[in-house]
Amino acid sequence: MKKLSTLAVALCFFLVSCPTAEALSRDLLIYDTMPVYFSSIEEGLKALSGLDGLLCTMDGAPLKDIQLSSTQISFAAAGSSPYVVSFSSLIALAIVSRADNTKEDFSWALIAQPSGDGSPVVIGAKNRGVAEKLLSIVASFTAAAGNPLDFSNSGAMTEEPSQQDLKANGLKAAKGGVVTHVLIGGVAEKAGLKAGDIILSINGLQVDSLTKFQEEVWPTIWPSAGKYDLDILRKKVPMSIHIEPRSPDSIPRPPTGLAFPPQAQKQGPKLGFSLRDMTESEIVMINGRTGAVIEEITPGGEADKAKMQVGDVIISCNGKPLSDARGLGLLLTAEENIFVLLRNGAEMTIRINPVVVSY
Repeated sequence: MKKLSTLAVALCFFLVSCPTAEALSRDLLIYDTMPVYFSSIEEGLKALSGLDGLLCTMDGAPLKDIQLSSTQISFAAAGSSPYVVSFSSLIALAIVSRADNTKEDFSWALIAQPSGDGSPVVIGAKNRGVAEKLLSIVASFTAAAGNPLDFSNSGAMTEEPSQQDLKANGLKAAKGGVVTHVLIGGVAEKAGLKAGDIILSINGLQVDSLTKFQEEVWPTIWPSAGKYDLDILRKKVPMSIHIEPRSPDSIPRPPTGLAFPPQAQKQGPKLGFSLRDMTESEIVMINGRTGAVIEEITPGGEADKAKMQVGDVIISCNGKPLSDARGLGLLLTAEENIFVLLRNGAEMTIRINPVVVSY
């Protein structure tokens, strides 16, 4: 199983410069992929269960432990920290593959890019169909969390041209933006744009500095321009490219009513503890397992009666691994709850019986 190249790049499309990130390998292929939304969380979970054994880390380790909450989805392999996709910060999803993707399994991947300076989450997939299914699942859950993604991209990625790019196009001074990837099946590919092209202007606006253009000019014309007329250089030859963005009607929209069920808010017996997420050092100490740490115990509460202690790490509830502090609510039942804890390296089981409506 050959792993994909390391990926660390902002997956915003068209004129995007990310000088502080490692460049996305130019020999990778990126596909313009629209999600097929599920109508409910239950349908998405059913589809997710069908991917068992078909996902892996970038090092080829099988991803077995997949946890979902109303705020995030996480993937973990044995002995490793989880790959966490936060729905509130996710801004883009893309499918990539190696150029020789027909030669062996697991040469495909889904990339989930958070906003800001966050590193992308890369999930390896057995084949293209699995990667596309995972994209639809994550897009559906993100929409259900109230943060539907924008799939109206222009179908290409650019970066500041290197000296080699400039020389190949007869340019002595740095200017424009070099196209590093054209999304397969996207509107830019259909218009004839190719990797290696240097974009000199868009809609008559000069691209003297790609970074400056991306920060100051591009937000004022995308996506409201309706069309993009590009002046480019391709191996020193000036050319014009006209790109027609896809129509809004052609972009799938999440179905009405797709949402996570609301958390119960009625008053009643409480568990009597508060949780926090684990620190990196704590995750290392328990060999990369996931969980949440008990931060506070309410004197006389149910957790106190059950002999839980501050510092205990809850690693599972009712037979299901706990991904983080916020994920506990989806694992609780209205009757007996069974917790597996780690205390000073030893594993123990604690049962709490009352009807649970909040914690």
